[in-house]
Amino acid sequence: MMSYLLWKSVTFLSLVWAVGGQSSGDLRLVGSFGQTGGFSGRLEVYNSGQWGTVCDDSFGSNDARVSCRQLGYSTYTRYGTVGTLGFSQASSTTRTWLDELRCSGTESRLIDCPANAIGFGDCSHSEDVALICTASNGDLRLVGSSGLTGGSSGRLEVYYRGQWGTVCDDSFRPNDANVACRQLGFSSYSRYGNVGTLGFLRASSFTRIWLDDLRCSGSESRLINCPASPIGVEDCNHSEDVALVCTGTSTSSGVSVGLGVAIPFIIIAVVGAVISIIFGLIRKGICLLGLARFTRRTPVTVVTNTTSTDVTVKNKQDACSPTSVN
Repeated sequence: MMSYLLWKSVTFLSLVWAVGGQSSGDLRLVGSFGQTGGFSGRLEVYNSGQWGTVCDDSFGSNDARVSCRQLGYSTYTRYGTVGTLGFSQASSTTRTWLDELRCSGTESRLIDCPANAIGFGDCSHSEDVALICTASNGDLRLVGSSGLTGGSSGRLEVYYRGQWGTVCDDSFRPNDANVACRQLGFSSYSRYGNVGTLGFLRASSFTRIWLDDLRCSGSESRLINCPASPIGVEDCNHSEDVALVCTGTSTSSGVSVGLGVAIPFIIIAVVGAVISIIFGLIRKGICLLGLARFTRRTPVTVVTNTTSTDVTVKNKQDACSPTSVN
C-alpha cells in the first residue's frame, strides 16, 4: 500500500511539473498592452524562474529567424528595439538575460546560439529586442496554459490560410508526436494526449480544427506532410485538441533543460523520500501500539523414524519484526 501511494504521488507531481512549468530557454512576445501569445512584441526568454529580455547588441537576421521559428513561425517580418517597433520596454526590475547573440540561423532554440554568458551584458531596457514574426502554411506552435507560445508544452496548433487551428487526437500516435516535436525544434516528445488529459485549455469555439486522422510514418519533416484527412475535414470537437510535451533539442548542451525537465525530478525524488519516511514512522507507531500483529498458519514438515508428515503449526507473526514467535 505504501509503495502504491508513493508511486501515485510521484506520478502526480511529475505531471504537474512537466506540464505546468516553463523551461529555461522558452520564449514569448510581450505586446503593447502586456498580452502574450501573439506574433509581435518585446522578445523575452525564461531563465532561473523568471522572464527577462534580449539586448539588441549584435542582434541580426539570423537571431530573429531562430527566435520566430522557436515561437512557431516560419520567419520574421521585422526586428529592432522596442522603441523602433512601437512596443514598451521592460520594467527596471526585469533582468536582461541575453546579450551579444551570434546565431548561425540553424539553431532550434535561441538559447543554443553563441552569446555572452546568460545574465551578463551592458544594456539598458531601451535596447530590448522586439520582433514581428511571419507564419506560413504548415507552421506549428504550442499554446501553453496562459496562452503563451514558444515553450516546450501546450496545445498543438497548425497555421493554414491565415489562421491557427488545432489538431484532433483521432489516430494521433507516437510517430505524429515525434514529427510535431522535431518540427518545433525538439528531439522528441515526452507525453502526448488531448488538452484535458494534459491539463491545457481547449481552443475557443470559433477556432478551426485543421488536421484529423494523422498517420505519420515518423520520417516526415513537417506534420502537414503526413497522411491525414484533407485539411479542414474532420469530425472532432475541441475537447479532442491534441496537446504535447516535447523534450530535448538536437543542439542543446543541457542549458535549455529547466523546471520542466531536470529540476522537477530532483524535487520529486526528495518529496518521495519524505513520503517514504512519513509512512515508515506511521507504520512504526502502529506497531508500537500492538495493532499490527496478526496470526498466520505456517506449513512445516514433521519427520519420524520412517515417515514424514506435513502438519500446520500456528504461529503469531509480528509485522514489525522479521522474526516469528511460536
